[in-house]
Amino acid sequence: MRNWFVNPEEDRLRAGWRLLVMAAVLVALNLALQTGFKALNGGIPDASRYVNTAMLIIMMAIAMTLSVIFARRYLDRRSLASLGLFVSKRTVPTIIAGFLISGAMAALFVGLAYLFGAVEFTGIAWGNGAPDFSSWPAFSASIDAMNWGTLGLFFFITVVVSWWEELYFRGYFLRNLAEGTSFLIAAIVSGVIFGFIHITNPNATVLSALIIVIFSFKALYGVMVTNAIWMSFGMHVGWNFFQGVVLDYNASGNDMTSIIGVNPVGPDWLSGGDFGPENSVLILPVLAVAFVLIKLAAKALGEDRGHDIGQAEPVVVRDGSIQQPD
Repeated sequence: MRNWFVNPEEDRLRAGWRLLVMAAVLVALNLALQTGFKALNGGIPDASRYVNTAMLIIMMAIAMTLSVIFARRYLDRRSLASLGLFVSKRTVPTIIAGFLISGAMAALFVGLAYLFGAVEFTGIAWGNGAPDFSSWPAFSASIDAMNWGTLGLFFFITVVVSWWEELYFRGYFLRNLAEGTSFLIAAIVSGVIFGFIHITNPNATVLSALIIVIFSFKALYGVMVTNAIWMSFGMHVGWNFFQGVVLDYNASGNDMTSIIGVNPVGPDWLSGGDFGPENSVLILPVLAVAFVLIKLAAKALGEDRGHDIGQAEPVVVRDGSIQQPD
């Protein structure tokens, strides 16, 4: 019966059990953080549509990071670097390249939408001032206007949510499921799960969930080409930032203060409607271009690994020692 739970060749829990234990740790840590914050602050602020969500995102990111560190050390017995988190002199340029790829995607999408009459521009929204930290209500009111402080805060939120989603879906979940099955199965399963968890977002549709599955495959392609999550992370940050903060599209159904006002026009399947570009068929050719840009960027940066996902030598940790696997 022990072999149902433990891989005798590796002397560690099988991949499915590791994922379950890690998920339990994540839930426990997240609940602990929320409970502690409520006790200290008298509750999670619900002063605006932004503040409550932002606080939950930050606590989720903390819980996810700690859970992955714990699970990688004590359950997987592998290094964090082998999740695709190894850092080199090309890490920052790779993140920036991913960020710019998403900027190009956003520009191409809004250009196509304009050509098809699926968007109208409503002006530029930019004001003076800065976020007011004197109270939660004052803070919420101050970030309803776009300025440099608001821009920085929303950029920070996009970084945080992109970090924990990439760390889990293109890092921990993907690599562990691939070890227990195959990379192809893990890629399909993680992509489908990532797409359909967004079905609970505001204004989500079956079309938006299916398109987000393709977005996930695009991110996975970035991981495959570079054998790291940094390109995917940069693309994730960039897409949320350019569609939701620079352009006034809803980011996966979530509204944010934006710089350039846009109003989707026409049927939702064409314009994206209240969900955003991920609910529009016009994003499909944009995604095709993105796959090409990922490959070109990886080659230009010297990060093209030839799709050798999982071939990097992971560090195995046993009995407190670190060694290369046979």
